[in-house]
Amino acid sequence: MQAQYEALLLEDDEIFIEKIQRALWNSLKFSVVRTVREARERVRSGRFDIILLDKRLPDGLGTSLIPEIKMLMPHAVILVLTADKLDETLVDDLAAGASDYLHKTETISSDLMGRIMVALGRLKLEKRCQKAETVASQLLQFNIAGHSNAIQELRT
Repeated sequence: MQAQYEALLLEDDEIFIEKIQRALWNSLKFSVVRTVREARERVRSGRFDIILLDKRLPDGLGTSLIPEIKMLMPHAVILVLTADKLDETLVDDLAAGASDYLHKTETISSDLMGRIMVALGRLKLEKRCQKAETVASQLLQFNIAGHSNAIQELRT
């Protein structure tokens, strides 16, 4: 698969970054940031299709960015990565706009690949819907001539 989607990975563990990049290098164009501050700057200046957020970072919670990301990029798919087994805040993260979450385990590469495939399918569908809405709105810009009952029905 050719990498045509942009992804942002917010992660501070170098070994984990390499593992994720190896697993997904052919599927996504990756930008990597290691702090919440760096991620905030990249989110404000770029456009990403998929954003992978490590929950805990040296300068704060990666998930604190979820509302800002959703405001700037409403269609971006946000996946939360966490090493915490029992994390009660994940429900709040999902309510704030995260699409899904994954626990950092030995099998995360294959788990993440599956979740990203689903996310890419959703993105493709959303892009098609947006294109259809644009075409429909362009077609509806034109006025229909006539005053018959049938024409009146078409207008409503």
